[in-house]
Amino acid sequence: MGKIDISKNCISVAMISNAMSHHQISFCDAMSEQDGIKFYFIATKPIASERLMMGYLDLNKSREYIIRPYESENEKLRALEIANKCDFVIYGSAPFEYIKNRIRNKKWTFVYSERLFKETRAKDLFNMKTIAACTVRYAFASHKKLRLLCSSAFSSSDFKCFGFKEKDALKWGYFPPVSKSDFEEINQNKEKNSIIWVGRFIHWKHPELAVELAKRLKESNIDFNLTMVGNGVMFEQIKALANTYNVADRIRFMGALSTEQTREEMEKASILITTSDHNEGWGAIVNEGMSSGCAVVGSHLMGSVPYLIKDKENGIVFESGNVDDLYEKVKNLLNDTLREEVSKNAYKSIENEYNGDVAAQRLITLMREYLKGNEQFAFDSGICSVAKRMKNSWYKG
Repeated sequence: MGKIDISKNCISVAMISNAMSHHQISFCDAMSEQDGIKFYFIATKPIASERLMMGYLDLNKSREYIIRPYESENEKLRALEIANKCDFVIYGSAPFEYIKNRIRNKKWTFVYSERLFKETRAKDLFNMKTIAACTVRYAFASHKKLRLLCSSAFSSSDFKCFGFKEKDALKWGYFPPVSKSDFEEINQNKEKNSIIWVGRFIHWKHPELAVELAKRLKESNIDFNLTMVGNGVMFEQIKALANTYNVADRIRFMGALSTEQTREEMEKASILITTSDHNEGWGAIVNEGMSSGCAVVGSHLMGSVPYLIKDKENGIVFESGNVDDLYEKVKNLLNDTLREEVSKNAYKSIENEYNGDVAAQRLITLMREYLKGNEQFAFDSGICSVAKRMKNSWYKG
């Protein structure tokens, strides 16, 4: 079994999740580089073979601080010991056995999660499988050294059902890498009146709204072009809809692209529309679009939108599913002056406020305060501030 380096001269932190992802690695790198911190990432499952065949990198093998308990019994025992001994554990989607003893021994544990209930809360509460799983994992919420990191603006409300107090819920999220270019460089390469939609072509991401938008813009004789990136079960259906609406000449269907190619397309686009409904736990495409200098028009039910977008300042919020509202918001943004102002503020928000480096620095500050006995410390706003409870109906237009 490998050596476990947990020194009393530093704070030891383990993050536990099913696998390392593009949306977590910048935060993890920042944690590993902080003075006085010993950081581990425990990846409990191998990357799915079909994802590797699609060209995805095996990020589980990309860093020395990553432990892979699925590779051997010794590594499994090592991972469990680290999970038990660390000063703090950040617990995501992973087997409960990794934190079972920590909960029993009342050791500092951060549960990070998207929203629990992706249907109506009442409907999900009557799903016995949901109740059983959540009760086993979250019925210990009275534990005074347990905190919730909300990777959705709606997590705090959902976890209330299992005893989490609002004061113990903190704003969190996912933190994809920020752009390596500065805003002025990106903005010079923007294609005028260009709109992009990125995602899987599935029902709850609502790609049809992008085509509906294109139809209305064309009918209004507004100059635009739309790029749609992604694939999925609705791909052919959406292409057929574009033909039916006579807008196929205005839409480029790119299919699935690599992460790097997608970012290149976003950096060329002026406006990013994100149309998912309440089934979108976070929606890192919002972070990526803002970092790429896009004016983002985001559905109000996406988990990231209430945290990242300050309406009409660094992005635009539209009522989920409302194509009339989407059309009006995009039409107004096609005014270059407004678009550029919103885009610049969006870029600055990610560069200065909502990224992996800031998340690591703030979480470590929080941990140090907790160890000093200041157990209700929280920042005033942004990452690691108190996550106020929010209903699906929060947006009033």
